[in-house]
Parts: sequence; C-alpha cells; structure tokens
Amino acid sequence: MSMRVFSLLFVLMVAGTSCKHQEKTTQNKEPVPFNNTNVVGEKRGMTPGKANEEEIFVQGCIEKSLGNCRKALVQFQQCLTLNPKSAAANYEVAGIYIELGQLDRALVFAKSAADITPENRWYKLRYADLLQDNNQHEQAMKIFKDLSDAEPRNVDLLFRYAASLNKAGKQDDALKTYDKIESIEGISDTLQTSRIAIYKNKKDLIGEENASKALVNAFPENISYQKRLADFYYSINQSEKAAEVFRKMTLEFPEMVEPHLLLSEYYFGVKQNDKAFSEAEHAFTISEANSLDSKVALLQKFYPCTDSSIALSPAKRKEADSLCCVLRRIHFDQSAAFAISGDYLFKDGKFTAARDMYHKATALGQDEYSSWKRLMEINYKLNDNVAQEKDCKDALELFPTQSDPYYYLGMIYYSKKDFKNAIDNLESAKDFVNENPKRELEITNLLIETYRATGNYEKADNYAEKIISNDSTNLPVIVSYCVSLSERKIQLYKAEQLMLKVVAKEPSNASYLETLAWIEYAMHNYKEANQYMSLGLIRMPTNARMNERMGDIQFRLGNADEAMKYWKNAKENGSTNPALEKKISSKILEETE
Repeated sequence: MSMRVFSLLFVLMVAGTSCKHQEKTTQNKEPVPFNNTNVVGEKRGMTPGKANEEEIFVQGCIEKSLGNCRKALVQFQQCLTLNPKSAAANYEVAGIYIELGQLDRALVFAKSAADITPENRWYKLRYADLLQDNNQHEQAMKIFKDLSDAEPRNVDLLFRYAASLNKAGKQDDALKTYDKIESIEGISDTLQTSRIAIYKNKKDLIGEENASKALVNAFPENISYQKRLADFYYSINQSEKAAEVFRKMTLEFPEMVEPHLLLSEYYFGVKQNDKAFSEAEHAFTISEANSLDSKVALLQKFYPCTDSSIALSPAKRKEADSLCCVLRRIHFDQSAAFAISGDYLFKDGKFTAARDMYHKATALGQDEYSSWKRLMEINYKLNDNVAQEKDCKDALELFPTQSDPYYYLGMIYYSKKDFKNAIDNLESAKDFVNENPKRELEITNLLIETYRATGNYEKADNYAEKIISNDSTNLPVIVSYCVSLSERKIQLYKAEQLMLKVVAKEPSNASYLETLAWIEYAMHNYKEANQYMSLGLIRMPTNARMNERMGDIQFRLGNADEAMKYWKNAKENGSTNPALEKKISSKILEETE
C-alpha cells in the first residue's frame, strides 16, 4: 500500500472519533461477520466494481473517522478480500472488533497484522494487548519483553511488561521490572501502587510497608500517602504504629484539621479519652476551609445525639458542649455549627434553647431542611401554634414539596375549625409524604376526622376503608369508622361484623364493647346490646355515657325501673346531656332516640 494512503490513514486516525461514541454496540449483539465480499457499492464517487485496494481502504478510514464502525468494517474486509496480506487492513479490522467488544475476533486479525509486518511496534503492541485480554499471558509477556528490550527506557512498555509478568504468575520478575522503572523515572504513585498490589497478593507485609514508606518519603507534602501507611498499620493490627504516623502528621501539618482528628479517633479507640478530647479540641480550633463536616462527623461518632442513641454521661455531655461552643465560634457563618448544638439540646429536652439554635441554623443555611424539620417538631412539643404557623409557612417558601409543613399547618387549621384550609394542607401533606408510613397514617387519620367534620362522609369513608383494607389490625381506625357508620345508621351489619372482630381481639376493652353494644342497639338487637354493654360496665361502672346508654337499652327491653336507675347513675357520674334530664323527668325514651 502506498505512502500516500498511509499518510491519509494517519490523518484520519487523528481526526476521527471512537466508534463507540457513535454506535451503541454490546457483546450481546449479533457478531459482525468476518467478511462480506458482496458489498462494494457506489460510495462517495467510487465506480462500482472498479474500486482498488487503496480506494477501499481510504473509504474505510473515512467511515471510521465518522464513527461508522460497521460500514468501516465492511470496507476493510473488502480490502482483505483483495489482499489478505494487507497488514494495515488487518490492524484496522482488529481495532474495530475491539470497539465492538469482540476481543477473540480482534485477536485473529491483530496476529495477522503482527505476523505480516513484525517490525511494526504498533501492530505488535495491539497483538500483545489482545493476547493479555484473552488470558494468553505467556505469549503476551514474550512480546512485551521484545518490545521493552528494543526500547529499554520506554516506561510505558516496561509497565505493560511488568503487568504481563504479574498476570503470568511471575511476580518476582514483575517486581524486578518495577525496580528498573524506578531507576529510570524514580518513585511514582502508579509504580508503588503496582508494587503494593503484588505484595498484598504475596502477603509480603514488609514489602508492602516499605513500598508505602517510600511514597511517604518521596512525597512528604502529600498527606494521603501518610494516611495510606496508617491504614496499612491498622489493617495488620499495629494501631500504635498508625498513631505514630498520625503524631508525625500533626507536626508536619500543624495547620491541618485532619491529622488531629485522626489522632483523636485513635485515642478514642484505645480509651485514652483525655488525649482524644484534647486532640479534637485542637482540631476544632483550626479554621481550615471545608473542615466543618469532618468535625461534625467526629462529634456524631464519639458523642452521639440521635433520637435512638443513649444519653451521654455528664462528663461526655460537657465535652460535647465545649466542642460545640468552639464550632460556633470558629464556624460562625455555617449552619451546621448551630444545628449540631441544637441536636444536643433537643436530645436533652431543652426545646426552647434548641429552637434558638435551629433558628440560627436556618438563617445561615436555608437550603438545609433538617433544621426546619426539628423546628416544627419543637413547636409541636411546645404547643406553640403561633411560632409553628410562621415556621411552617417560611419552610414552605423554601421547600414546597416537603410534607411536614403542610401536616403541621393542617393540624393548626383543624384546631381552629378552619376545615377548608386544613383539608388543603393535609391533602398536600399526603401528596408529598415519602416512605414514612407512620406519618402517612397520621395525615390520613386527621383527614378522615376533618372530612367528617365538614360532612363529607364519602371522602372520610374512602380513606378509612383504604386503611382498613391495608391493615386489618388497625383497631382505632376500624372502631372510629364503625362509630361513624352507627351514628349515621348506615351499613350497620358491616359495622357489626367489623366490631365483632375487634372485640374478639380485645375482649376487655370497655370502649370497644360499648361501641359494639350501641351498633346492636341501632339494629334493634336489644338483647345483644344489653349483653355487650353489661360487659363494658363491669370494667367502667362509673362511665356516664355508658350508664345512659344502658338505660336506653333497658327501656327498649321493657325494664323501665332499670332504665331509670342507669339514667340516674349517668347524671350522678357527671353527664351534661340535656336529653338525659328529659328522660328522667318524663320516664320516657322518645322513639327517635
């Protein structure tokens, strides 16, 4: 093939883009055929049937540069049909099969290219790489050796040769090659990482330690290498050596937070709490940029204050408070410094003081929702609806898709009997609640009560029935639903059947017995009503409402004297029902009651 074609090939290879960026192809797709001798076609001015090898090769290079791998493959295979000994075409076909993920096929053509033109280092390099990719490490190793022998100071070739030695199981020879690389270019991260991988595989702790130390000595200003050495000591249970590394780091990097935090963690781990606190305090006083998160992480790890963590001892709590004070002083312009203080105060039950901290946190970091969430929890605990309404509305300005502000506002509006606004907010809260079944149930329960208060029983019943269908063990919701049905005197049989199941689960619950009795009363099943109400009164004999209702049941059973006794008991036990006085004075129960 002429030099003109090779020159064009080089230009196209430089200017072209990878086929992978243009064609989405995986190994799972149908393999591309090795040859397709039927496709020459009319392409970019070529005369069908008259294109020579050079023209077809150039066309393949053009298609490749455009990212059309499969079209390029057809052209290069056509070249091979015309001239099977074309090393360049074999090389290009191998490259396309690499792009298509068909490494076994790529190997065939790479070998041909290397065999045809053995003096071409690029052909041999591709062939060796593919041998390695196809797990033929011994053969790859020999080629890499020949190439590196030809260019003994080519570090890239030496790295490839060392890798092939390692994969061929010749780890000691690989290490010798790494020694040669070091003599050429000195210590590097890549070199030592490669060595350390071999030492780990050989379980050569001394070699691994020395390789890590070499990095520390070569790059004393890079703290990550000292951390890597300390991690190595931790991994072999030599924590004191790790501590020595940390102590050295605090001397070499006195204005860095991390070395002191690492040393503090070490002291916490070995129960030297005074030293641990001293190092932590030192770290906290350093105003290094972007260090607040790591300081807060140490606090949360060794002075936990989550809702589920146990309370800190007085001494620990005092230390945490001291560290928080330093945080607020050093990082006075960052919300997390105040939020963590709020967390400790919240854990202590000092809600007013915690609220002050969270307000400062929200003023500094309005994009952080956690402090707003805590504010709303505190307002609820303090029953401070005025502050709650303001904080909820402020939170919604910043976080319109968070459920909590809508929920708490819904509660406030419900308490004000502003049912329209209550429903609007509660429905929004339900829309945005996410993976919090407990809160979703709370919202739904309040929605049920709110819809009942507005007389929209259809909505209320739909929500109640949905809860019951999802959880037949939710007795409070079932009972509330049954009470609502009995008050409206609808679906009484359904209410009765549900309440029978409830009472079977909790037969000693007087309130549940009363509910079932009153449903039986509404169904005119007075004997059953008497049976269940009697059981309820045994457990709660002074309950005014139950006594009044028992009087009604007795009257329907024709026991007027018994009815009067229970009505008077209801009055004596504090009933304020106006209808009760009428029953007692007239000794009659109206038919509508």
